[in-house]
Amino acid sequence: MLAKRPLVGNSFSAVGAGQTATVDLNANGTYDALFLHYQTGTAGGATKVNVEAEVQEIRLKVNGKVQRRFSATELNIINSSKGSRYATIHGDASDVAVLPCFFAEPWRRASQGEDALAWGMADVDNFQLEIDIASGAVSPVLAVQSLWAPDKRTMGPIVKWKKYSVGVTTTGVREVTTFNKSDAYYALHCSTDDIDKIVVKLDQEIMFERTHRENGLLLAGYGGVQQSGWFNCRFDFDSRVTSVLGMTRADKVTPVSEFRVDFDMGAATSFNVISETLGLRD
Repeated sequence: MLAKRPLVGNSFSAVGAGQTATVDLNANGTYDALFLHYQTGTAGGATKVNVEAEVQEIRLKVNGKVQRRFSATELNIINSSKGSRYATIHGDASDVAVLPCFFAEPWRRASQGEDALAWGMADVDNFQLEIDIASGAVSPVLAVQSLWAPDKRTMGPIVKWKKYSVGVTTTGVREVTTFNKSDAYYALHCSTDDIDKIVVKLDQEIMFERTHRENGLLLAGYGGVQQSGWFNCRFDFDSRVTSVLGMTRADKVTPVSEFRVDFDMGAATSFNVISETLGLRD
């Protein structure tokens, strides 16, 4: 692989309060990461509170299709669950916040595993970034840099993020069988800590069963961090690129009939789930 280097991206259009800012990134070479730079005139500047309030949703599109959808808050939560050094860097009134979006994943336990997930552009026509800015933002400024290499490689399996809403009306087990079964799963990040326990089953076989406390202890033992107010259900807690929950039976070919997640709720709190899955781009 050729040497990686920082690359300044094109300028955003339509950067303003209540607007959707967009930028077309160069569809060539191989992307390891994007670093979004955000500055605001809101009192206090680019603090964690201001950035998470103003950067409402970020969408990464390849050939016009969304591959990742998340807010600044969700990006920070997911990155931080892999270890605090991957979190957003926040500034003050005179500084810029830097939001890292990783494709190649530096927390993987071998360079081969890390580099395998980079986004190659050899078979991509367009690569676009969209950012929704809150209507209350004051004089927002956006820029993007990337960690990039001139390698000409196609986009193989990548890590995609999808968002689901889970409605909860009572305590006890909330069963969900509607998660996508097309790709393998690295994680289900749940935006509440009112989940006492998660049980994951494939065709009635238990693949994951942990309480909130047990999950936090396991992540900590491998260098991860369960985030306050969340249940970070990570199948790749050991940070190995091969530690996925595949949607096939033991023969690795036959698709599973049922993918079921039981959320044992300690309170009737509805929540969102962001899945990290490994598969070909949508």
